[in-house]
Amino acid sequence: MKCRICGAKLAKKGDLCTKCYNELQEEMKFNEDKKVLFTLKPMYSLKRCFKRIAWYLVIAIASIMYSINIAVTEGGFGNILVSIIGSIGLLLLFVCYFAYRKYYATNNKMVFYETRVKKITKYPLMEKTVKNIKYDDIEDIVYYSAGSIDKKKVGQIIIYARKTGYFGGVRISEIEDIEGKFEKLRSILPVEFE
Repeated sequence: MKCRICGAKLAKKGDLCTKCYNELQEEMKFNEDKKVLFTLKPMYSLKRCFKRIAWYLVIAIASIMYSINIAVTEGGFGNILVSIIGSIGLLLLFVCYFAYRKYYATNNKMVFYETRVKKITKYPLMEKTVKNIKYDDIEDIVYYSAGSIDKKKVGQIIIYARKTGYFGGVRISEIEDIEGKFEKLRSILPVEFE
């Protein structure tokens, strides 16, 4: 007889070797962890979105005004129509940006359980991805502040972990009151980090 998972030869009659059975038991125990300790969700602030793209908005508005001015002074219905279509295109681009930021804020989160952290990510036109990291696999947790809105610092938290692929961890951005939430994570997690 051979193990169904790894193919190792079995001494006794059965489906799994001892190593694979123990790994399966550990994974089942890992997935049964349902007690939520803390949840991080990105914030959505229209004010912050405007601040991020303020210069682009200024350049876009100046370009629109310039193109309409040229179209009117040069005359011709075609020139005016082209400038109006360009203006609508820029407006749609900005609307898509704001919609994307709202979608990101409502469809991404990081949930901290007793034994693991679960990162749930959903981007437009893509399937939802779920990434679980055991606390034992976490190497470091850092945060980066990206300015402030209404005297609350906003930033991103990155969890670096072993055995998780190229990047080696998960990140979540647009977290409000980043310093306070990071300190709360430090008190909850059974992991020592700097």
